[in-house]
Amino acid sequence: VWLLLLGSLAVSFLASIVLSVDSARDTFQTQLHIKNSDNATLLAQVLSQQEGDLGRVETLMRAQFDTGFYRELRLTSPDGETIFLREAQQAPLHAPGWFSALVPIDAGPGFAQISSGWRQIGTLRVVSHSAYAHDHLWQGALEAVATFALVMGLATTCAAALVRRIELP
Repeated sequence: VWLLLLGSLAVSFLASIVLSVDSARDTFQTQLHIKNSDNATLLAQVLSQQEGDLGRVETLMRAQFDTGFYRELRLTSPDGETIFLREAQQAPLHAPGWFSALVPIDAGPGFAQISSGWRQIGTLRVVSHSAYAHDHLWQGALEAVATFALVMGLATTCAAALVRRIELP
């Protein structure tokens, strides 16, 4: 009875953890994609007000990259040539690398057009880091494991007491 209880709890725990982490990952992906799109649109509006001065555009993009938490900011000309590119390595803050590889977060980039009047300057591509999302997923998984250990301990204690009570007569 004791082993059967442990086995059924372990299977249900693993299933709930997988479903919970997958659901949270999907939510984080959606939120990051929306963030990428919003940031691209807002930054493109600011850059469009620079009247085509690429020096000011690059300065603003550098400042945005340094203050934001981006994996990539890219501005390409209408003919496809890269005008500006800043990239940073994707590194989790607290979550282990194997966990980040096991639960990848692939949020779509945000795109926006930059123009000066009727003249198109280029296309802006914004990709945010997903390290914070991986950290939240990792923290949630650790909390679930701790909860599971507590429930498992209580269940085994209750099961042992029940078996002793049944064996008494």
